[in-house]
Amino acid sequence: MQLLTVAICTYNRENFLNKCLNELLPQLGVNKNVRVLVVDNGSTDNTAELVQKFRREYPSLDYAFCAEQGLSYARNYALTHCQSKWLSFLDDDGYPEQNWLVQNLELINKGKYDAFGGVYLPWFKDGKKNWFKDNYESNLFRMPQHEETRLYPKDSYFSGGNCCFKVKALSDSGGFPVTLGMNGKSMGYGEELAAQRAMAINGYTLGYSRNMVIHHCVPFSKQSIRWAWRREYSKGKCFWLVYSKSPTLKNIIFYSKIRFKKSIRISKSLILNFSSDRMLLVRNVFYEMSVWAGLLGLLVGVFKLKFANSFYKK
Repeated sequence: MQLLTVAICTYNRENFLNKCLNELLPQLGVNKNVRVLVVDNGSTDNTAELVQKFRREYPSLDYAFCAEQGLSYARNYALTHCQSKWLSFLDDDGYPEQNWLVQNLELINKGKYDAFGGVYLPWFKDGKKNWFKDNYESNLFRMPQHEETRLYPKDSYFSGGNCCFKVKALSDSGGFPVTLGMNGKSMGYGEELAAQRAMAINGYTLGYSRNMVIHHCVPFSKQSIRWAWRREYSKGKCFWLVYSKSPTLKNIIFYSKIRFKKSIRISKSLILNFSSDRMLLVRNVFYEMSVWAGLLGLLVGVFKLKFANSFYKK
């Protein structure tokens, strides 16, 4: 059995995938203990042909077609079909730094964690709007500031676009919930958070390293107030499934209060720090007030979940 499989789940992103593979595959060198698996989640572009082209030079590259649409289905396909002890995930619209694979292997060989993740930094491929902050599209500022550390319950979970799991531990914890995550062009989040939470509950150890870095594409469409509000709304809707919370009246009141207080706290801070350069910073204020969309999504998620439960009972 091989040590590591690096899985790249992709859907109609051949141009991004080309960049990702160009940066990743040379890192394999002569290492025969690592394979790369591209899981094509129903692409209609030239993804398959692109992978075949790379395979002529890199025989450690594999291709698989997962017809069931959804990122969680693609992740679970990689989980059940990889022939390795460890499984890394790398986003198709990002690219790893030159030592990314070395960092993965070093953390695996240390044997301290059952799963771990790293940093994602923004890659402004087509340019950057002058008001947009780097920390809007990076986890570097919200994760622990240690170079490497174990993650505890108070810490944020690591990103699903730059992470590595012990295959048996992830499988025993149920893999990725197919009710969560992106699905084609439909926005969805939380499948990697739910998987990490399940592992932590089962007693597995999670870790994080600031040395394991990828650059994630942030197009102009995501440098917008509209995108921020849509994203937070979607995350709010997914909350109940991600954290396996029952939408009882007590829970609805409790978690709504937490979101409400957080939204008020952030809004007050934004207003107090509002500077004289209003034309520039007004966008930042509205962008960062997207936390209110998370509260709305939380409440909408209750009705969505209750409707789904009543539907399946019929």
